[in-house]
Amino acid sequence: MRSENATMDISYPDSGFEMDRASTPEQSSVSMTSTSKSGDEPVNFSNLFEQLKREMKEMRERDAQILADLQRVETQIQSVKQAQILASLQDEFEPVESMPL
Repeated sequence: MRSENATMDISYPDSGFEMDRASTPEQSSVSMTSTSKSGDEPVNFSNLFEQLKREMKEMRERDAQILADLQRVETQIQSVKQAQILASLQDEFEPVESMPL
């Protein structure tokens, strides 16, 4: 039989986070704690999440710039292809010099 006060400890060693989750729905509160690499002070999750939000925003802006650059390059490639097609068509329809008899 399972105890009402049983908890399940989940550790994420790579992240430095430890998560204690109650094993029953009535005890579903979740607490996360973390310490810095030096182990001196706990990490402020509010600051951490704000930093992550800023980094995600910067990543989205860089991604948008990269996409715009790719679209510009694609347009330039299409222009070059069209110019080559037009040049080859004009070459095909130029009169050929007659051979001397």
